[in-house]
Formats: sequence, C-alpha cells, structure tokens
Amino acid sequence: MLYLQEMIDRKKLQSVIVGNVHDSIIVDVHPKEVEFMCRLINRVFTGLDHVYDWITVPIEVDIMHGANLRDLQVWSLDK
Repeated sequence: MLYLQEMIDRKKLQSVIVGNVHDSIIVDVHPKEVEFMCRLINRVFTGLDHVYDWITVPIEVDIMHGANLRDLQVWSLDK
C-alpha cells in the first residue's frame, strides 16, 4: 500500500487511498484517472515480487470500480 501511495504522489495524481478492509484497498479515484489507476494498481501489486525478495508467490489482483459498493463493476486488463 505504501508503494502505491509513492506512485500516486510521484505522478501527482488526484486519487487518494482512503483505507483498507481485510485484504482490500479502497481508493477514491478521480473520474479522469479511473483507467490509469486501475492499470497502476494492477502493475504495482502484481510486480511486488520484484520489489520485495521475501514475496515468493504470485499476487493476484481483482479490481472493481464504481460510484458506490452497490454499483461496483469488475475491471479487466483487456479493456
């Protein structure tokens, strides 16, 4: 989560990490940054094994986005 925040700061994005629940991260994403943030989150978390030697298993990332919990849609890298 810290590495993601570093990337958000470095890119000067308007999106903000607002919290986490269990193994999920909740991000308030600026409407103009949705596609970029989905790709960034996917890249950051699937690449953590290259950043930290102690991660020895692949990390799977499921990304959902929407205006609220009821309207969440699954985001796909294939878009």
